[in-house]
Amino acid sequence: MPHPTDIHVGRIVRETRVARGLSQTEMGERLGVSFQQVQKYEKGTNRMGASRLLATANILNVPVAALFEGLGEARPMQANGKPPSRRAIEIATIIDAMPPKKRAAFLTIVDFSETGRDGTPDAPAVMAESAGGRDRSGLTAASQSAARVA
Repeated sequence: MPHPTDIHVGRIVRETRVARGLSQTEMGERLGVSFQQVQKYEKGTNRMGASRLLATANILNVPVAALFEGLGEARPMQANGKPPSRRAIEIATIIDAMPPKKRAAFLTIVDFSETGRDGTPDAPAVMAESAGGRDRSGLTAASQSAARVA
């Protein structure tokens, strides 16, 4: 059974690796191990020794302490209880790199698309999703939301 600290460090390594655009294969080549070994480190199945931990931090261009940040605190999880997917990490990295005004506008669009103006679920959007993205008028949920804003 993996130790919670190994799981935490592995999760941070994975999130940082993905945010840096490195594959497990590339990471393994730089560390001198197989991609399968990188998978085991990231899952916490195998422990990293001190020298491997230092090499990992150097490859990821972070201090070793960054791999332990948040240890013991709750980490973000998806609704299904699993850690964020590779795609979710990539999207979060892209959003985080946006200029503040662009990021705020983007997040407003995302928030508005999921709720009506009063913060309750947008019934036409929910119905449209269940009807393949279009309601009886043939409009997509996004088109309906845009029409309500205008």
